[in-house]
Amino acid sequence: MKWSRYNFLFESEKYGFLLYNSLSNSFAELDKETFEFIHNISQSINIIELDDKDLFGQLVEMKALVENDNDEFYNIKYLTQMRRFDNSHLELTINPTLHCNFACPYCFEGDKPAIYMTDDVENAIIDFIKKLKQIKSVSVTWFGGEPLMAFDRIVSLTEKIKKLNLAFSASMISNGYLLDNKVIEKLDELDIRQIQITVDGLKEEHDKRRFLKSGKGTFEKIIANIDNLKTQKPDFSVVVRVNIDDSNKENFIKTYAAFYKKYKGAVYVVPGFITNDTNCNALDCAFDREKKARFLIDLYKQNGVNALGLYPDNFRYECAIRNPYHLTIGPEGELYKCWNDVGYKNRIVGNLLQPENVNQSLLTRYYVAGDPFDNHECRKCFHLPVCGGGCPFVRIESEYSGQEPDICDYRKGHLKEFLEFHYDYLTRINKQNNA
Repeated sequence: MKWSRYNFLFESEKYGFLLYNSLSNSFAELDKETFEFIHNISQSINIIELDDKDLFGQLVEMKALVENDNDEFYNIKYLTQMRRFDNSHLELTINPTLHCNFACPYCFEGDKPAIYMTDDVENAIIDFIKKLKQIKSVSVTWFGGEPLMAFDRIVSLTEKIKKLNLAFSASMISNGYLLDNKVIEKLDELDIRQIQITVDGLKEEHDKRRFLKSGKGTFEKIIANIDNLKTQKPDFSVVVRVNIDDSNKENFIKTYAAFYKKYKGAVYVVPGFITNDTNCNALDCAFDREKKARFLIDLYKQNGVNALGLYPDNFRYECAIRNPYHLTIGPEGELYKCWNDVGYKNRIVGNLLQPENVNQSLLTRYYVAGDPFDNHECRKCFHLPVCGGGCPFVRIESEYSGQEPDICDYRKGHLKEFLEFHYDYLTRINKQNNA
């Protein structure tokens, strides 16, 4: 056995001796004697044999000791490719309309026509699902425009999908303004288990950025709707996304604190970093990877808030746009691979109403271009097992534009700090639970 290249062994002045392995996403606290012993092992290039069988078994279990790093890399690649072409699950993002009742100055919907889905498109979606004989489950994310402006279409389409007798689940991304009793009463029937709502700060800041087409503010109505939803369905998952850039980043902690005080942690508040991934205005696109890391570090150091994840997720995830069974459907039946593409005609890969028209070159690009497993730097990177290579959309765009992508995990370059904060966070939670 050999010391894995995916190990990070370090001494923390505050928390002692720690070992992290990105391959298994395992984190262990060590005593000084074990740390020094393991440190000596880590310097060896020879096959490791340990007399302490318990320690040996623990190191093997957390993949700190492996037979061959290349085999581990190929296993990650294999499992990722298996998920890329899994045909048992259909994942759809459905835009029943591109129309929106808001006039947010930064939104792409501003110059898009008020198109609504027709019965023909709805029926085409059902026919499309029926033809996929191998799928066992369907998940839908309702997107827009503002999807609640086409709520009747959501109801009718859901009813038809559920009649296909497939496992079904749904979520929604909404501005929250139309989340009234009619909608709330239907959520269980529609199998909608989570809604993400954007709130750009508290009332004064939010109403400057997210207002109706009439110019009227929207904050108070959205909060009243969330209150009503949580009163009727206390366990329903509500995620509040706070869009932040360099000009308004101080709004996040104010918004987080206000929501935490009001909902006692029952509403999740997360930062939505405005970046330059999609060539938006440079003034608004303030957060590169380094700024994101510094923001999250300062947020925890100054406020004790773990807003986005100090520690990597405990599963390997690559965006499903690589999978042929992941599609975004526009209101006219147009098909996209990524919801970043919605509304751009040159990004359409097909149309449910014209199945013979397929943009095969663009489809193939999404499936295999910008692959981190073909990238020399990614292949050798310590973070690959947990970051998955970053956003495929950005990787592909970068490959075709010739620009260097800013897609690495924000913990890269700051891993020790994030792991120390994670240890501190776990310590705090355990103290609270044992109090």
